[in-house]
Amino acid sequence: MNHAKNRLNLRQEKTIKHIIKNGKMTVNKYQSVASCIRRTAQRDLEELIAKGIVEAVVRSTTDTTKHYVLL
Repeated sequence: MNHAKNRLNLRQEKTIKHIIKNGKMTVNKYQSVASCIRRTAQRDLEELIAKGIVEAVVRSTTDTTKHYVLL
């Protein structure tokens, strides 16, 4: 079993702490908290979704803003 796949990077760890404290996270906030570019923020959040740690929440199918919460 490859444990490296299950590890979180430092940006993701900061993000989880932020979500625990504040309840949610947006991509823009991720960029600020993790000091990274938008694409890195999106990729990190996609990994957290794939690992079953967070989920994306949208208000409606026409709303382009989404936020992320812990599962």
